[in-house]
Amino acid sequence: MSHKKFFALFLFGLLIGVLVFVAPRVVYYAASGLAPNMAPQIAFYFAPLLWLLAVPVALIGEVALHRVVPARTGPQAMLVGASYATLLLWWALPGSLWIMLLINPVVARLALRRAWPNNSSKPTPLRGAA
Repeated sequence: MSHKKFFALFLFGLLIGVLVFVAPRVVYYAASGLAPNMAPQIAFYFAPLLWLLAVPVALIGEVALHRVVPARTGPQAMLVGASYATLLLWWALPGSLWIMLLINPVVARLALRRAWPNNSSKPTPLRGAA
C-alpha cells in the first residue's frame, strides 16, 4: 500500500474515532437529564476541530510506530488511526480513562502484529479450530 493511501485511510480512521468518542458524551448528557449551559449536541460541531488538533499528535506518533509495526492493509490503517482517538477519552467520557489503557495505538499495533503475522492480510485461524 502506498504511503499516500495509507495516510488517507489513517486520517479517515482518526476522524471516525473522534466521532465515536464524541457520540457517547452527547448520549451521556441526554440520558442523564443534565442541562449544561450548551446543548451537548454542539460537540458534533466541534468534532472537526478536535480532529484537526488530534492530527499532528497522531502523525508524530505514527511516524515512530509505523517503523516498528507497519500497518499493511486499509482496515489496519483505519484501525490504527481510530486508536489515536482514544487520546480524547479524558474529554468524552470522564472517569473511564481505563479504556485508553486497553485501546491505544501501541496496543492496536501489538494486536495487529499478532493477528496478521508474516505480511499476511488474512487473520490466522485459532489453534485447534476445525
